[in-house]
Amino acid sequence: MFRAVTTGLIGVGALALMVFAHHLNLAGMFWAGAGGLLMALVLAWRLCSGVVYRNVIHTLLLVMVVVCPVGEWLMRHRPDPMTVPKRERAFSYEVARGNPMLFRNWWRGFVRDWERLFREVKMEDPKGKLPFRLKPGASMDFAESRIEVNSLGFRGPEIAREKGDRFRIVALGESTTMGVTLGPEDRPWPEVLQELIRERMPGGPPVEVINAGVAGYTLEDGLVRLEEDVLPLEPDLLISYHGYNGYKFLRGAPVGLRENAPRREPRPSALVAEIEYRVRLRMHREKVFQPHLTPEQVTRMTTGARESRYADLYGKLIRTAGEERVPLVLAGFNMAVNTRSEDPVIEFYRGGFPTVMFSIQATRVHNALIESLADEWGHVHYVDTSAGLDGEHRKYIDLVHFTQEGRDQLAENLYAGLEPLLRTMPEFAGAGAID
Repeated sequence: MFRAVTTGLIGVGALALMVFAHHLNLAGMFWAGAGGLLMALVLAWRLCSGVVYRNVIHTLLLVMVVVCPVGEWLMRHRPDPMTVPKRERAFSYEVARGNPMLFRNWWRGFVRDWERLFREVKMEDPKGKLPFRLKPGASMDFAESRIEVNSLGFRGPEIAREKGDRFRIVALGESTTMGVTLGPEDRPWPEVLQELIRERMPGGPPVEVINAGVAGYTLEDGLVRLEEDVLPLEPDLLISYHGYNGYKFLRGAPVGLRENAPRREPRPSALVAEIEYRVRLRMHREKVFQPHLTPEQVTRMTTGARESRYADLYGKLIRTAGEERVPLVLAGFNMAVNTRSEDPVIEFYRGGFPTVMFSIQATRVHNALIESLADEWGHVHYVDTSAGLDGEHRKYIDLVHFTQEGRDQLAENLYAGLEPLLRTMPEFAGAGAID
């Protein structure tokens, strides 16, 4: 009896020590507790005479001696993301085998390489109004893609300041518009859109789509560039594809968006840490995050978003376009995941984007906001670009940046929304039918 009580106390004490050390990330104390628990199990196995009890303890010993060490080793020796072939640097859920830690490591390296190379094509804004500008005439190589800035400071080929007889469309946006291209044949979506309009609307005016997107910009920065760089080019149509970079402008308003998701904490045991994280994540998904927002919730959040900084910025964009008598297209934003995505896919992207759940909700509210704004102004048009793109993670290299397939799809979706609008304009009165 004494031995049984002593063994039980050793086991309980060892387990308590492990729990305490686990939360304080005290590796030495944690593994000492694990050793004590193992010793208690051995003593209990020797003391027990019942077959059932001995089998249970024998199973626990097997788990601690074999299963746990193997699992720990596997957790600590995950594949190096840089071993992914260069042609597969579009680091999809499939390429990473659904491993969020692997994606996180790859994403950090990806961002580091981009920021290092991006310094070659940016410079300080002489007027100090923008965080930086694209350097006219600069270029950089990223992966197998060549990114070139023309003499006017836009990504793409040279363009004339004078519009001439061209129908000039300017695409405003962030890195998703500028284009994080990887392959030698990759093209930003404004370039693809230009080709689609020219091919499918023959007989119309020469169409020129200028890429005014800049990686790292927000709509606030885009408005400065609109006034100084874009309007002097006399655009006939503006397209705004903004979203993710400006979601911070939704915070603080009575929108109801939140991101209180658990995060991975440093722990002595990588295996136990992973188990703990997944349990906490499951509890969070069930009790806090509401992936399937009802129409009533979206309406309420959109009403709150009307009081946000983002709404103010869109209001300024709309007023500026109206004052210049330039039609404006507000395009819905897309991400690799949405409210219909499966939990493992959402969890995968959290490796590089910790606030992915907030972003899922923010995307839906953002798109509802700009659609409602477009409904109020005659010169503003909303284009839903989600078909075959929103939540289609295979068409993204990360949470928001597209593969070429994704950029092609976005251009197709934009063309589908633009074509009826263009045909109402006098310049396209003689344009042929769509093939």
